[in-house]
Amino acid sequence: MLKRGCQVFSVVCAVFLLAFGTACAKPQTDVFRGNARDSGKILTVLIMPPVVSAYVPEDEHFFTETLEQVWSEVLTEQAAGLRFIFKTPEQILEFEKLFSSVSKPDEAEDIARALSLAPLYVDAVMTLTVTETVRGIITHDAETRWSPGVRLGGGYWRGGWHQHGGVLLQRDTVPAYDEFYSMAALKIEIRDAKDGQNTLLYGISARDAAKSGMLPNSPSLTKITADLVRATVAELAKL
Repeated sequence: MLKRGCQVFSVVCAVFLLAFGTACAKPQTDVFRGNARDSGKILTVLIMPPVVSAYVPEDEHFFTETLEQVWSEVLTEQAAGLRFIFKTPEQILEFEKLFSSVSKPDEAEDIARALSLAPLYVDAVMTLTVTETVRGIITHDAETRWSPGVRLGGGYWRGGWHQHGGVLLQRDTVPAYDEFYSMAALKIEIRDAKDGQNTLLYGISARDAAKSGMLPNSPSLTKITADLVRATVAELAKL
């Protein structure tokens, strides 16, 4: 069942790539805006570390580190035009230390504790999740194309001008080859921190893909995902 599901998914990926050319000029995005609260009241937002819920090949050595760095950078750039005031888990815990004497837990416990304290300090919580990372191959059969052209001319022969030329067909042959592709998808969610129901206030899902052409290696999933984070945060700035 799992094998068949992977085959179906690969076909879907291939159709997606064929439809959008060698590389998508702009990622596909889908934006959700909830009506649970007045959006003007969502001012402070806790930024959670990015989560990767998809398998990443081992040769993408710095995928997680790059994702974390880009996520942090794009949210702190002044040019992003984001209207939210962002708080990190570290900032929440530092402020909490002023009111309690808690021994420092490990990193995982830090994140969980900051999330549990979110209703006291922020209006919403924002998460980034990488939902898909896919690499595959599209096999192209050999192709023959006939390109029509017109050649005009003439010359003197036996005492007079004689025109010659006409329609010519040029044969172009492209040999069979395998084309590599990479695709990534992610989502950004902003959920209510105060209503006790974790209500989705805003959501953006996005995906992008690139193909190698005739090059013999797959496009970098790390680069595609990093660029996709930047593009998705740019959409976030429009909220």
